[in-house]
Parts: sequence; structure tokens; C-alpha cells
Amino acid sequence: MRKVIFQNMVSLDGYFEGPNHELDWHLVGSEFNDYAADLLDSVDTLLFGRVTYQLMAGYWPSPAALTDDPVIAAKMNSLQKVVFSRTLSKTEWSNTRLATEDPVNEIRRLKQRPGRDMAIFGSSDLTVSLMSSGLVDEYRIFIAPVFLGGGKTLLRGLHERLNLHLIWSRIFKSGLVLLCYKPDKKI
Repeated sequence: MRKVIFQNMVSLDGYFEGPNHELDWHLVGSEFNDYAADLLDSVDTLLFGRVTYQLMAGYWPSPAALTDDPVIAAKMNSLQKVVFSRTLSKTEWSNTRLATEDPVNEIRRLKQRPGRDMAIFGSSDLTVSLMSSGLVDEYRIFIAPVFLGGGKTLLRGLHERLNLHLIWSRIFKSGLVLLCYKPDKKI
């Protein structure tokens, strides 16, 4: 069965975006890009909520992304994408399908299909909606060496405890720390 991998970057004080939705504190360099390329090679589908989808769709097909990050841009643009939204009426990013029904039912169906794993980048609201059903198989959390002092906390809206166990970790030269966890048990 295919896995769903959630990945996000947080500040040391637990925010995944700053008070004005800024992400300019994300540390992305060649070492991070090598990791990202490997991850993108291991998945065949990207899952997004509307807000993250619009952010990603606004960047990855752009001339700046194709020039600055050609390897990652090619992978992001070619992978299958599913965006969960009740407000979007169409998608314009290549290989994107709009899903307007309940994400839990859709992800259950997608996990049963043959293929590689699926990844959720950002989209913490979508992730929270999947967690209580046990549909997230792996949590990859980057911790950036910065305190933001405010913003949106990772997985805001989660109302139940989920115990995790560390399966591996990695320290990047930039100071990023990547922690990879699996849930202790399925719900």
C-alpha cells in the first residue's frame, strides 16, 4: 500500500509560516535540493490544500523556478498533483486534478491504487483532516535555526494526541535538522 508522507519546515518556536504568511526564513540550498530531488524521485503524487497549491503553482512553473531550480522545477511540474478545495473551480498547473470531496475518502482510494508513495508539502490543514483517520504514514519535520515570534503553528487545529517514534534524522550543514517520524499505531 502506498504511504502518505507529510513534510513541513518549522521554526524553533514551532511556526511553519510567519505572522504575515512569510516563508523567507526557509533554508534551501544545494544540500536541501539534493534531498528534495531524492524525495521527489520516490513519490508519484503530490497532495495539496488550496493555499499551498496556489503558492506552489505560482512558483514552480515560473521562469524564475525553471532558471533557479531546474531539477526540482522539472520534477514538481511533471508529478501528478491533487488539490483539495471547496472554493477552486479549476486548476492550471500541469498534471493537477481538483478534488472537491472529502479528503479522507479520496486519500483512502489513492492509497489502494498501485504506484509510488504520495507527499504533502505544507498543507497543514489538509494534514490535520487526515491524521485522525490514520492516513499519514510518515512525518518529516525540518527544524530551521530561527525563532519567528509568531505565525501559524504546525498542525494548528489538531485536537487529539498522536504519539510518534523517530525512525531517522539528518543534520544539514545549513543548520536545518530533519526529523522523520512514524505514528506509534494506526487509529
